[in-house]
Amino acid sequence: MNNTKNATALDALVVLIISISFVSIASLALNVFNVHVSVLLGLNLTLLVFGLKKDSWQIKINLKSPHVFPIMVVLAIGLLFRSEPYHYVAGGQDQGVYVSMSQYYDNTGKIFIEDEVRKNLPDNLKADYDSENLVFDEEQKTWLYTPGVYVQDLENSEYVFQFYQMHPVWMSIFGKIFGDTNRVYSLVFFSLLSLVAFYLLAFELTKRKDLALLAGALLAINPLHAFFSKFPVAEVVGLAFTTLSFYYLLKYYNLSKQKIYLPVNLTLSALLMSGIFFTRISGLMLIPFFFMILIMTQIYVDDGKLKK
Repeated sequence: MNNTKNATALDALVVLIISISFVSIASLALNVFNVHVSVLLGLNLTLLVFGLKKDSWQIKINLKSPHVFPIMVVLAIGLLFRSEPYHYVAGGQDQGVYVSMSQYYDNTGKIFIEDEVRKNLPDNLKADYDSENLVFDEEQKTWLYTPGVYVQDLENSEYVFQFYQMHPVWMSIFGKIFGDTNRVYSLVFFSLLSLVAFYLLAFELTKRKDLALLAGALLAINPLHAFFSKFPVAEVVGLAFTTLSFYYLLKYYNLSKQKIYLPVNLTLSALLMSGIFFTRISGLMLIPFFFMILIMTQIYVDDGKLKK
């Protein structure tokens, strides 16, 4: 904590999460997603980041940090209500679609679904097949194969899942590493991460450990947060990325008031914020907030380096 240029264990974990996330998303977009390759490439990228910046940003794990005990308390409270997530495997509703996406990415490594049955049918039978299997969604103004699966390219018999990929990709990672039935434990992981992020964000806002502990504990016992930490939809994953992004942004600002400028905090904040745009469409709601920051900075900030 004394050397602001030292990276904490959380910083290292965040870099690892960012690295694995974007390697996974990129490989999925190229239809070559593989869990083991993505995790190992992400790990190597993380080691490279700290290797290149070893003179200015070294990992220092300080078990005597004043934040260790409060964070452990928050995590212990959180685990009381989150240790056993719900196992949804049926498709149809959002939670089932996410689990199905995760399984499909795990099995095929591809972002689009190929309907092999339709693809191999003669052209004169495809119309009959479509009339029995495709429904036009009036709300979305597109053809629907099953709930949560839309037609991407009918000519090539390709369908696309309704939701963004970050959350199911991480379920694929947990499923491959810890066992197929444990894929939903990625929710528990990101849920606990969001609790830590919320504690640290509250500390950066108040500079008081007691208030930060209270904030983290209140979120840990929040019934809605606990429910979505076990229900395999994308809310807690999005919350983890968003809260961590705001934490690093605020951390940069607070240090800048001491004339300490660490671009790495802004970089982590930006990358984490980009992560929300691969998780939930609601990330778009944050864009006006960043425009407000831009305007307020130009009007009220006198520090030229901070303004830039």
